[in-house]
Amino acid sequence: MVRKKSSISRKLQRKHYQDYEIELFDLQTMKEGFLFEQDCRGNSRATIQYYDGNIKRFIAYLEEQGLAADTSSISKEQIQKYILYLRNTKKWAKTAHIKSGEYLVSKSIQTYI
Repeated sequence: MVRKKSSISRKLQRKHYQDYEIELFDLQTMKEGFLFEQDCRGNSRATIQYYDGNIKRFIAYLEEQGLAADTSSISKEQIQKYILYLRNTKKWAKTAHIKSGEYLVSKSIQTYI
Protein backbone atom coordinates (compact mmCIF):
# COMPACT_ATOMS: atom_id res chain seq x y z
CA MET A 1 0.00 0.00 0.00
CA VAL A 2 1.29 3.45 -0.88
CA ARG A 3 1.76 5.75 2.09
CA LYS A 4 1.91 9.50 1.96
CA LYS A 5 3.69 11.28 4.77
CA SER A 6 2.91 14.72 5.96
CA SER A 7 4.65 16.69 8.67
CA ILE A 8 2.23 18.81 10.62
CA SER A 9 2.40 20.87 13.78
CA ARG A 10 0.02 20.11 16.58
CA LYS A 11 -0.63 22.46 19.44
CA LEU A 12 0.05 20.67 22.71
CA GLN A 13 -0.93 21.57 26.26
CA ARG A 14 0.92 24.51 27.79
CA LYS A 15 1.12 26.06 24.32
CA HIS A 16 4.12 24.02 23.22
CA TYR A 17 4.44 22.96 19.61
CA GLN A 18 5.96 19.73 18.43
CA ASP A 19 6.24 18.29 14.94
CA TYR A 20 4.84 14.85 14.36
CA GLU A 21 5.38 12.64 11.37
CA ILE A 22 1.94 11.24 10.59
CA GLU A 23 1.26 8.65 7.93
CA LEU A 24 -1.69 9.53 5.74
CA PHE A 25 -3.40 6.88 3.68
CA ASP A 26 -5.08 7.89 0.45
CA LEU A 27 -8.66 6.57 0.39
CA GLN A 28 -8.51 5.74 -3.32
CA THR A 29 -5.47 3.53 -2.70
CA MET A 30 -7.15 1.95 0.32
CA LYS A 31 -10.29 1.32 -1.75
CA GLU A 32 -8.29 -0.49 -4.41
CA GLY A 33 -6.60 -2.63 -1.74
CA PHE A 34 -9.93 -3.43 -0.10
CA LEU A 35 -11.54 -4.41 -3.41
CA PHE A 36 -8.53 -6.57 -4.30
CA GLU A 37 -8.83 -8.30 -0.93
CA GLN A 38 -12.53 -8.97 -1.56
CA ASP A 39 -11.68 -10.46 -4.95
CA CYS A 40 -9.06 -12.72 -3.34
CA ARG A 41 -11.65 -13.86 -0.79
CA GLY A 42 -13.85 -15.00 -3.65
CA ASN A 43 -16.63 -12.43 -3.34
CA SER A 44 -18.80 -12.11 -6.42
CA ARG A 45 -18.27 -9.35 -8.99
CA ALA A 46 -21.65 -7.89 -8.02
CA THR A 47 -20.59 -7.66 -4.37
CA ILE A 48 -17.29 -6.03 -5.31
CA GLN A 49 -19.09 -3.53 -7.56
CA TYR A 50 -21.52 -2.77 -4.73
CA TYR A 51 -18.62 -2.07 -2.35
CA ASP A 52 -16.88 0.02 -5.02
CA GLY A 53 -19.97 2.20 -5.52
CA ASN A 54 -20.46 2.73 -1.80
CA ILE A 55 -16.84 3.68 -1.23
CA LYS A 56 -16.91 6.06 -4.23
CA ARG A 57 -19.98 7.78 -2.76
CA PHE A 58 -18.25 8.11 0.62
CA ILE A 59 -15.15 9.67 -0.99
CA ALA A 60 -17.38 12.03 -3.02
CA TYR A 61 -19.19 13.02 0.19
CA LEU A 62 -15.88 13.84 1.88
CA GLU A 63 -14.87 15.99 -1.09
CA GLU A 64 -18.26 17.79 -1.05
CA GLN A 65 -17.66 18.57 2.62
CA GLY A 66 -14.25 20.02 1.75
CA LEU A 67 -12.39 17.23 3.51
CA ALA A 68 -9.26 15.56 2.22
CA ALA A 69 -9.69 12.11 0.73
CA ASP A 70 -7.20 10.58 3.13
CA THR A 71 -7.35 9.10 6.60
CA SER A 72 -6.57 12.43 8.29
CA SER A 73 -10.12 13.62 7.60
CA ILE A 74 -11.96 10.56 8.82
CA SER A 75 -13.18 10.47 12.38
CA LYS A 76 -16.04 8.68 14.07
CA GLU A 77 -17.99 11.93 13.91
CA GLN A 78 -17.45 12.24 10.13
CA ILE A 79 -18.69 8.69 9.60
CA GLN A 80 -21.75 9.37 11.75
CA LYS A 81 -22.47 12.54 9.76
CA TYR A 82 -22.20 10.51 6.55
CA ILE A 83 -24.67 7.93 7.88
CA LEU A 84 -27.11 10.73 8.78
CA TYR A 85 -26.58 12.24 5.32
CA LEU A 86 -27.53 8.89 3.75
CA ARG A 87 -30.58 8.53 5.99
CA ASN A 88 -31.77 12.03 5.07
CA THR A 89 -31.02 11.80 1.36
CA LYS A 90 -34.18 10.93 -0.54
CA LYS A 91 -32.51 8.33 -2.78
CA TRP A 92 -31.11 6.36 0.16
CA ALA A 93 -33.68 7.04 2.90
CA LYS A 94 -35.88 4.07 1.98
CA THR A 95 -33.02 1.58 1.64
CA ALA A 96 -33.57 -1.08 4.30
CA HIS A 97 -30.05 -1.18 5.72
CA ILE A 98 -29.80 2.61 5.82
CA LYS A 99 -33.20 2.91 7.50
CA SER A 100 -32.40 0.37 10.21
CA GLY A 101 -28.72 1.23 10.53
CA GLU A 102 -28.24 -2.53 10.65
CA TYR A 103 -25.33 -2.92 8.23
CA LEU A 104 -23.90 0.55 7.89
CA VAL A 105 -22.14 1.12 11.18
CA SER A 106 -19.29 3.52 11.82
CA LYS A 107 -17.43 0.80 13.75
CA SER A 108 -17.31 -1.49 10.71
CA ILE A 109 -16.03 1.30 8.48
CA GLN A 110 -13.50 2.38 11.11
CA THR A 111 -12.27 -1.22 11.52
CA TYR A 112 -10.97 -1.32 7.97
CA ILE A 113 -9.42 2.13 8.19
